[in-house]
Amino acid sequence: MSIAADNIDRWTVVDTLREGGGTRARVLKVKLGDRDAVLKDHAGCDPLFSMLLGPILARRESKALKCLSSVDGVRY
Repeated sequence: MSIAADNIDRWTVVDTLREGGGTRARVLKVKLGDRDAVLKDHAGCDPLFSMLLGPILARRESKALKCLSSVDGVRY
């Protein structure tokens, strides 16, 4: 099962790890069924930042997580 945007209505927010605003994404710990995940939400950031830099930073973070996928506890 994939944790994707189409499941957003079934996520349960467990904790707010960081409030967003300006150039900072809101970071939430969420639960979908029995799976835990961390959700970074750029929607509350400055609109220009969200549209221009948000996707670039998300790709960069995705590549880093992929490199770490062999480490215990890191899921990609």
